[in-house]
Amino acid sequence: MNNLLSLFLNTNFWILINLILLGAIISLVYHRYVTVKRNITTINAGNEYEEIQAAVSFFENLLKNNMREKAITYAFNKLMALQGAAKYPDKTYKEILQNNLLNLSNYKRSKLLDMYEIYEKVRFARMNATDEEVERFKALLYSVITYNGA
Repeated sequence: MNNLLSLFLNTNFWILINLILLGAIISLVYHRYVTVKRNITTINAGNEYEEIQAAVSFFENLLKNNMREKAITYAFNKLMALQGAAKYPDKTYKEILQNNLLNLSNYKRSKLLDMYEIYEKVRFARMNATDEEVERFKALLYSVITYNGA
């Protein structure tokens, strides 16, 4: 009987040790998963930041060379591509923004719709952008790319 009790207590001890080790392994695997996921997100955000900086730099250079319409068209196309508009090739930018297919915040969506009005005039009506429109577009562009919300 004493041997049976000793075996029972010994078995419970090792089961408890195995459960503790299993918990530690699960915790470490989960921690590693979260860390890797965070690093991938940071890398993607870094690439997006570099793309935005390159696009803004190109936009500024086009403006300096008095290529306003090309600057507006390029910047808006690039910005919409970075927002994920390529997922909807059968939709216009206006449809994408009005139907909020990109799940943007109301602030960002309203700024992009304001930018679209200038873009539409320049791109489709082939009209020249005024100084005020260029400055407004530029201000809207900077407000969208510096916005920290969702």
